[in-house]
Amino acid sequence: MNRYVQQIPPRSWGPRLSPFWIRLWRPFRKRNQFHEQRLMEIEIRGLDHLRTANFFGQGVLLTPNHSGYADSYIMYDMGDKLGQPFIS
Repeated sequence: MNRYVQQIPPRSWGPRLSPFWIRLWRPFRKRNQFHEQRLMEIEIRGLDHLRTANFFGQGVLLTPNHSGYADSYIMYDMGDKLGQPFIS
């Protein structure tokens, strides 16, 4: 029997996004976007509404409506253009 010291886990873990990791993984994400999902160009409309809500500290609920994996790449691109990654 393994005798490990058991500790009580914290009740929740807060998100800890690092700008370093976001910048590091961006080229790999872009590569997957082009080669796996065939997304050559992304046009985002209404980004000024998100900027305004972000400026005032308001929450925004974004609900992609496709069952494919391409929606996540669009959300990543939107976060890049906002300069603010999305946190769930």
